[in-house]
Amino acid sequence: MSPADFRAFAHLLPEACLLVGSGGEILGVNPAAERLTGRGRSELEGARLFDIVSDDEDDVRAYLSSASRTRGPVSGALTFSGDEDLACSCLGGLVEPGADGRSPSLLLRVKKRQSATNRFRLLDDQIGRLTEEVRRRLAAEQEQARLLARESEMRAELERRTTELQRATATLERSRALLEESQRSAHVGSWEWDLRTGAITWSDELYRIYGLDPDEETIDFERFRSMVHPQDRDRLERTIARATEDADFFAVEHRIVRPDGTVRVIQGRGRAVTGHDGSVERMIGSGQDITERKRIEERARFLADAGHVLTSSLDYAETLRRVADLTVPRIADWAAVDVLVDGEIHRLAIVHPDPEKRALAEEAARRWPTDPDERHGIAHVQRTGEPVLIADVPETLLEESAKSAEHLRILRALGLRSAMIVPMAARGQILGSIAFIAAESGRRFGEGDLAFAHELADRAALAVDNARLYKEAQEASRARDDMIAIVSHDLRSPLNAVLAGASLLLEIPLPDDKRQEQHEAIKRSAQRMESLTRDLLDITRIEAGHLRVEPKAEDARSLVDEALEAAGFAAAREGIALSCEVPGDLPRVKADRARILQVLDNLLSNSIRHTGEGGSVIVRVEACDGDVRFQVTDTGVGVPPELADHIFDRYWQAQRSDHGGAGLGLPIARGIVEAHRGRIWLESTSGSGTTFVFSLPNASRPLPKENDSVLA
Repeated sequence: MSPADFRAFAHLLPEACLLVGSGGEILGVNPAAERLTGRGRSELEGARLFDIVSDDEDDVRAYLSSASRTRGPVSGALTFSGDEDLACSCLGGLVEPGADGRSPSLLLRVKKRQSATNRFRLLDDQIGRLTEEVRRRLAAEQEQARLLARESEMRAELERRTTELQRATATLERSRALLEESQRSAHVGSWEWDLRTGAITWSDELYRIYGLDPDEETIDFERFRSMVHPQDRDRLERTIARATEDADFFAVEHRIVRPDGTVRVIQGRGRAVTGHDGSVERMIGSGQDITERKRIEERARFLADAGHVLTSSLDYAETLRRVADLTVPRIADWAAVDVLVDGEIHRLAIVHPDPEKRALAEEAARRWPTDPDERHGIAHVQRTGEPVLIADVPETLLEESAKSAEHLRILRALGLRSAMIVPMAARGQILGSIAFIAAESGRRFGEGDLAFAHELADRAALAVDNARLYKEAQEASRARDDMIAIVSHDLRSPLNAVLAGASLLLEIPLPDDKRQEQHEAIKRSAQRMESLTRDLLDITRIEAGHLRVEPKAEDARSLVDEALEAAGFAAAREGIALSCEVPGDLPRVKADRARILQVLDNLLSNSIRHTGEGGSVIVRVEACDGDVRFQVTDTGVGVPPELADHIFDRYWQAQRSDHGGAGLGLPIARGIVEAHRGRIWLESTSGSGTTFVFSLPNASRPLPKENDSVLA
């Protein structure tokens, strides 16, 4: 027990007491001891017990040692010097260990010596106290037993509560993990702002949304403010200030700029939390990254606008230009549309808001047109149909793409930073491409942007294809109308001849020879009508895919001889020589005899019709690459290159022929040959004659069983 502890309660003790260390030093004195000894505290405290008692020093040491060992009352007493009636004895032994854990502090009682009677009374008092002490100690032991039992119960309760706490902690941890995962999945982070201290606390997800590392960054309002997009900063601060002043809720959309320069859109929400006095102490809320949602909404609006543009006109060139205009600046800083025409790449449109830069790009496209054989960029996309995404345009790509130093200078001046090129394809055919370029806006295209661009290009391609189909349908409709007019004329002429001949035979008696001539004229007219009707039926079957052929093994020479014999009269009438070159070792062909004779007849008739008097038509046959090729070559005027692509078009003859006929012979010939799994094509130079070539399968080459009867 320290002197300070002793003084704290010593004045409450009615008896005179001294606090003495085991070495005999007086550590404390109570007021009763001061009064009894007549000495003040300053005189006694710090003195040695040996100096104030008359007993031998060794006896004093033995007395104190005994009291220290027993730590209880010790019999006997020490006598004060100068006053034999004053004695001090150990009252309670060890009160509390000293600071060193070994030296005890002894509580000594000082009192007047008693007479014998008083001694007996004192003894009786001591016996009473001893009895009371025994009773007290017994009660203490019972209390200790009760406390031990209670301790056991409390330990069990502690263990139970510890288990519950562990479970609650685990549940809390799972909830926290679930909350973090939910925040990560929803891109929502939470925050708290203590307005009294200025401290701001963010969840890990909010750090991720802002592109920060929670282990490396300490967030405060200025750091947060610096990341808000400059154009949104004042509006956001006004919104938060108003909510703070009014102790209200707020919701606001704003942009942020991450450390890597990317821009994200945030949906911020928060509310004020007030204290007991009604003042706002803190703000709590959340921040959600809604960039993708805004992007989807913007793309949906854009596609709706683009859909309106794509369906507003059947002029595909103008439509594509308007779509390119629509993409800048909503999707990209640059947009370029290139179409594929006859194997060549043509720039249809290039869009940029700056007229000077646009003129620079147009100059580059004009001076250095895209080579279809280039291994990268637009040529690669249009050749392969594969889109290209370049998230960051490197300097090396500009150098590789440039065709000269001047070209490289212009490419650098355009400031290209990110690019994507997507093909426009419909029904398996590549129609062109659309290029999207990011420059001064700082955009950086990713896979999501590429998928969106692809969808836009597909819609554009569909619109282009529909426009072309509409144009073709219109042309076909006009051609059909022309054909109907020609067919009507062609049918009317022989029909009039038949009617006139029949009337003549019925109304006027004729000699036998004249009657025979009329019979022949009627027959020829009927044959012309029958041939035209058959052609109309054939072309209808071909268009519907119902032309049936039944190929069998046939001799090629026999087919050619029969066709030449049938065409001989017409050739002789026009003064044209017919001949053939057919090797004797040709393999047999897989052919429907009647149909292939029809093809040869159409080709020979066409050549005879377009070859002047004195010309020639020759038929050649040769084996080639497992097939047998038939060639019909004339010495006529030939077919101009601009018309060669249309020679097999249905009704094309009706549009331009000076020789009459419905123009169905060549389309029918193509339909029949293709029904045989063969090919037919034209080889011609204007002014140098024409060669029609078609191939038929070698009869020795196995074909699928279903091809024994083939539908075109």
